[in-house]
Amino acid sequence: MTSTPPSLSAISAAPRDGFALVISLTLMAFLILLVVGLFGLTSVNLQQSRAETEIRAAQANARLGTLVALSQLQQQLGPDQRITARAEALGGGSISGSRAWWVGAAPSDSPAFDINQVTWLASGLNINLDASDQIDSVFNDPVILFGGETFDLALTGGEPLEAGIVPIPGGTGASSGGYAYMVDDNGLKAQLAASSPEVRNDRPVNDLLGGSMLPGTYQLGNLTDMDALLDRGDSDLARYSKIGSSTDLLLLGLDRSVAKRKYFGYTGTSLGVLADVRKGGLKRDLTIAFEDDPNVGLDVYSELFAENADSDHLVVDSEKRSEFPNDYIHWDIFRQYYNIKKWIHIHDTAEVPVLDINTFNKRSPNFMQPWRGGSQLAGRIARGQVGPHEFPQPYDTYISAWTPIESQAPPNFSENSRGQNYVHNPIFPLLSRMQQYAWFDYNPGNPTRLKTRSQLWVGHYNPYNVGLNIQGGAVNFGFARGPRILNYPQIRFTVDGVQYTDDDNAIVDLSRVTGFSTKLESNANNHLIDPGRSQLFAFDSDKLAGTEVDNKAYSPNVRNLTTQSVFRNFDTTAPLDGSENATIEFVFETATMFHGLDESLGYPNDNPDREVAQLFFAPYTHSRITGDGGPPKREHKVPGTERPGLAYEATLENSRINNRPGLSFALRTTREPESTIRPIIDANIRAQWNNPRWDSPLGVDVLAAYSMDPEIKENKDIIQSSPAPDNQEGYLFMGGGRTQEDGFDRVILFDIPREDLVSLGQLQHASAGRFSYEPTYIVGNSYANPRIPLDEWKNSIQDTFSDNPGMPDEWAITGSFDIYDASYLVNEEIWDSYIFTTIPQANDNNTAAGGKAEPTWDYEALLDRTQFLPNPRFIPYEPVGSTFSKETLTDHDRAVYHNAGHVLVDGAFNVNSSSVDAWEAFLSGTLNLPIEKTDNFGMITGFDAVEGVRFPRVKSLYGDGMESGGLNENYWMGFRELSPAEVRQLAEAIVVEVKERGPFRSLGEFVNRKLVNGDLGKAGALQAALDATVNNVSENSSLAMFGNAVTGTHIPSGTTQGAGYPGQLLQGDILQALSPFMQVRSDTFTIRSYGEAKSPTGEVTARSWCEAIVQRFPDPVTNPAGGNSTLEELERPSSPFGRSFRLLSFRWLHPEEI
Repeated sequence: MTSTPPSLSAISAAPRDGFALVISLTLMAFLILLVVGLFGLTSVNLQQSRAETEIRAAQANARLGTLVALSQLQQQLGPDQRITARAEALGGGSISGSRAWWVGAAPSDSPAFDINQVTWLASGLNINLDASDQIDSVFNDPVILFGGETFDLALTGGEPLEAGIVPIPGGTGASSGGYAYMVDDNGLKAQLAASSPEVRNDRPVNDLLGGSMLPGTYQLGNLTDMDALLDRGDSDLARYSKIGSSTDLLLLGLDRSVAKRKYFGYTGTSLGVLADVRKGGLKRDLTIAFEDDPNVGLDVYSELFAENADSDHLVVDSEKRSEFPNDYIHWDIFRQYYNIKKWIHIHDTAEVPVLDINTFNKRSPNFMQPWRGGSQLAGRIARGQVGPHEFPQPYDTYISAWTPIESQAPPNFSENSRGQNYVHNPIFPLLSRMQQYAWFDYNPGNPTRLKTRSQLWVGHYNPYNVGLNIQGGAVNFGFARGPRILNYPQIRFTVDGVQYTDDDNAIVDLSRVTGFSTKLESNANNHLIDPGRSQLFAFDSDKLAGTEVDNKAYSPNVRNLTTQSVFRNFDTTAPLDGSENATIEFVFETATMFHGLDESLGYPNDNPDREVAQLFFAPYTHSRITGDGGPPKREHKVPGTERPGLAYEATLENSRINNRPGLSFALRTTREPESTIRPIIDANIRAQWNNPRWDSPLGVDVLAAYSMDPEIKENKDIIQSSPAPDNQEGYLFMGGGRTQEDGFDRVILFDIPREDLVSLGQLQHASAGRFSYEPTYIVGNSYANPRIPLDEWKNSIQDTFSDNPGMPDEWAITGSFDIYDASYLVNEEIWDSYIFTTIPQANDNNTAAGGKAEPTWDYEALLDRTQFLPNPRFIPYEPVGSTFSKETLTDHDRAVYHNAGHVLVDGAFNVNSSSVDAWEAFLSGTLNLPIEKTDNFGMITGFDAVEGVRFPRVKSLYGDGMESGGLNENYWMGFRELSPAEVRQLAEAIVVEVKERGPFRSLGEFVNRKLVNGDLGKAGALQAALDATVNNVSENSSLAMFGNAVTGTHIPSGTTQGAGYPGQLLQGDILQALSPFMQVRSDTFTIRSYGEAKSPTGEVTARSWCEAIVQRFPDPVTNPAGGNSTLEELERPSSPFGRSFRLLSFRWLHPEEI
């Protein structure tokens, strides 16, 4: 007999109370017995009547077994704070044979997991034994419930799954029969298809449900042993939605042996409830909480994440919030990232999609305190520093920038300008490179004239998939002030024994004269930087020192630049012959270098208070620099001041006065020699506050995200850049190197969404980290921070960086200070308690950049599924006493708490699964799912087909896919396509991790690493599996082309410095697509029951088997003593039995089906 998946109409019409179901089934059994009994009175065959009576008695006992199993499920798994797993995961992989496939339930709210907390979902167990002993015990009277006709016995070492028969007392004390049951867990299997035939990956691209992010039904023939579907040319994906169980694979033309091998891996039905297993209650709906329409969401957001003494606005577990009195990563960061789609606009002249960039108040005691609408945001949540650290005012005694002018009022910007609506999710260009060159221009034809030459090349990098509009203040200086760098190293020149006549006609030594103006600031015009480009700027003509500032000399037109520089002329008192010994110093005179944009110049009162900036606080030690033959480098005092500084010097001897030393401070490449750092993983390239003293545990002598490259060049060759196709601009090479041979001129790392978010995984792109010691991607990723012990989530460290010889004491951090594993803390809090239900709130998707407009939402059409939610595998549902209506689901007071109870997860998957087949099928969900494409300016152009399984880093892609055997430039701006073999290999590695780490008692626990020393503390389960397979250089040698080896006690073996770039998968990439369907518990179960009837002599006279599929629903079990409203009960049931189970389907089994 085949099964059919339960229809949604049947679900919505079913009874809605768990104990009512028990009563209903009991009555049904009684009525069936009564009717059949009456039928038996009419029989003319007494022997047949007796046999039928015995069969009916056996069937009644089998139904009783089903009722007992259902009551056990209600008691053990009705509450939210529960997990389920198979015994091999619950026992850490130590349980083998058929009992490894038993299903157990355990609480998720205990301090630590203990296998003796487990309740095995089977009958006949000795209740006087602990769970660990029960699994090894022998049943007194066993019966096979899942045997060789259900699954391939080779999966269990030749053993069927048995349960113990529970005797039913007869009237004389003897047994009149018995029952047995065993519960199987559908959630530990992969649902093979979406319940609706409309939700599939081969839909027309202009009507792709779930966009290009969420998976639908795909071609099952790509799965292991399922290739017969491909051989048959089966392309009707819609018919897969009719699969009720693995047995129905026979209907698709597959061999029965295949169906039996897949029993523990595949299911036709696994529905999930969006409940919080960690804290209990429903998950909170971030869709309504984050909508930024003041008429829809702000009041909801403020209520949910109130800023109070308990720091509810912090994305940190409540028990850890006391660690962060000065604030930390908070929810407004993610809310503003969610809403950033609203602020993409079309550039006035370039007619391409762009984002403006943020401004901050650089004079605030909290430097990065943002502004909105002309005033600083108030309250702790407004602190832009979002960290536990207290920082000094950057303009202190040792910094020669500006003196604060307290009397000047800040400029007044409107609410919608200059990125002020996403102040907590800052968007700005990154400093990708600061390259300086300096030399003496000595001409033998004019031996008494010596010219110094100083160059500054700066890369401004846009890592996003949309253009950045770098537009600053204007008017006062005759041009718009766009990209800039401030307080870069001064260059000082010395020629031994040489004097010159200064401007006062005095004879002075040519010693440590400056090459640049004393105002170390270079600005360019307003500029648009295309997605993924690192725009190169330099001085576009020779400029006399002092005139290079504020006069358009700093330019992106670098294609034909060679020796253009800032110069000074020195008339020497005696002729030179070129053999003089000379010294060139690159001097970091101030503690803080700024990079970004000066927003304010040209605005009212010419107030320089507002800045878009990265701050680099003395980002390298001078002892790191080794010029060619130069002496040991030293601390020095800047002439005329008491300020300390850092310098490195190059000595030019033996007629080398015209040689050109250089200094490069640039983002690390993936091919650094002997590196212990993965640039994207072990540092935060988007950090606003960069301080290498936080990197002290790493033992590095330069800021972790950057590297230094001092050099003396014999030739005056220019910095390599890729020429723009239609102008004089140039783009720096990045990624694998800084030259055309091994670098690339476009690297896209972060997604700017054009539409409402549908997955928590997309929050990995939010700019949550402000500090250089944090990871670049925080949400959803799990690599250990190398500055923190593997068994800790924080570390108290000291500034050993400043112990390097000659480092100024004034720039050191005194005492101890704490640093934190940001990913661990955020993951712990976010993954179990929150969800994007995608229930419509406001139609505000961005269509200007090619995004898809939202339809007019009809809640009745959503309920009957003639219209689909943005997550089409969230099935609208009406709990008893409520309605799926706009009034209910947009309610400002309670919708954020109860919306999750109005959807069911179609294809919920329990990550405690230890089935390779299940993981393979679940991971394959994005097979052939088209990708959303953009042009090189970030405008969405349509969709492209994909052959394999893919998890692209960004949703809107400029690059393309690449297979493991053909890695190319898409490593930097595209994505990896996984072959069926790679998906299988990954699934096998995940199961290894599940058995070793499990069971996972929360989704955050699954996402995070374990706080232990050793491999389990280096990364979470998904990342560890990725790094053991598709990211492992030993498995894919071509990865070595894009990244050198990386070593360290915190780093998984086989990884490279390229970890974190799009060509190597992060677990966050998988979570973007699949996390909405992940759980650590299951809500759909299959009950197999057995009943037998016995004669008065104890002889078994009849046997019967049945199978029921039961489902937990959001509806609470009625609590007569409860006084809560219907929706309050839905949010958090007061009954100890939690949420109700109902029957989805029931069938009798023939013995040959067992």
